[in-house]
Amino acid sequence: MSFVLLIGYAAIFFLLYKTFLIVWSLTYPFWIGRRRDLKELAGANWAVITGATDGIGRAMAFELAGQGFDLILISLRKERLGETASEINENYPGIRIITIQYDFTVADPKLYETEIFAKLDGHEIGILDCGNCRSRKRHYLWDNLIYSAAKQYSNWLSEILRKEYGAYGITVQTLTPSWVQTKLSHNFTSKKQKETASVPTPEKYVQSAIKTIGLVPQTTGYFHHQIENQFLLGLTPSFIRDKKLEKFATAARKRAMRKDE
Repeated sequence: MSFVLLIGYAAIFFLLYKTFLIVWSLTYPFWIGRRRDLKELAGANWAVITGATDGIGRAMAFELAGQGFDLILISLRKERLGETASEINENYPGIRIITIQYDFTVADPKLYETEIFAKLDGHEIGILDCGNCRSRKRHYLWDNLIYSAAKQYSNWLSEILRKEYGAYGITVQTLTPSWVQTKLSHNFTSKKQKETASVPTPEKYVQSAIKTIGLVPQTTGYFHHQIENQFLLGLTPSFIRDKKLEKFATAARKRAMRKDE
C-alpha cells in the first residue's frame, strides 16, 4: 500500500469519525438516550441552585422541585428569593426550601464559609452554578473578555473534575446553551427576543437540558442549539466566524454604553 493511499484512507476514516460524533451529539442525548432518574443518579435529596430567582436558574428550581428535590436557593435579592420560594411551595407542597442571600461578585473565601458553606453543612446536595455579566456596562468589552475566558475555564475545570471524581459516582455535566430568553441575553440584543425554535424560554430549555443529565458529559442541552454548535460554529471557517462575532460585539457594546448614559 502506497503512502498516498494510506493517507487517503486515514482522511476518510477521520471524516467518518467526525461525522459519527456530530450525529451522535445530535441524536443520543435528545432522541435515543434513556432519561435517567435524577434522584437515583444523585443519591441525595437536596439541590443547590445559584441565580435561582431569574432565568435558567429559576426554571431549574421549579423543574427539580417537580421531581421531588428539596431546594437550597441562592440569589442576590432577598425579596425575590422569598417570592420564588413561595411560588414553588404553592405548586409543589411539601418541598423543603432554604434561601440564602449572597452577592457572588464578592469573592471572599471567608464569606463563602460563613454565609454559604455553613448553611449547606449537613445536607447531601448537588450544585448548579450560573454566572452574571450584567452589572458593568461601561466596561462591556473588558467584561465580555473575562466572561468568555471564565466560561472556557469552567469547561476545562468540569472536564478535570469528571476525570478525577467520576470513579466515585459523581456526575459532572457542562451545559453550554446558545440564546435563551433571559435578562442576560436581552443585554446583547437591541430588543427583547421573541420565543422561537432556536430561542426557547428558560422553562423549555430546562425541560430539554435536564433530560440529558447523566447521558453526556457536555452538551448545549437543547436540540436546536446543538445544531448551531455543530454546523454553524463547528463548520464555519474561523475568519468568517470571527468577523461576524466582531460585528456583533461592537454593536452590543454600543447599546450597552447607551443604556449606561
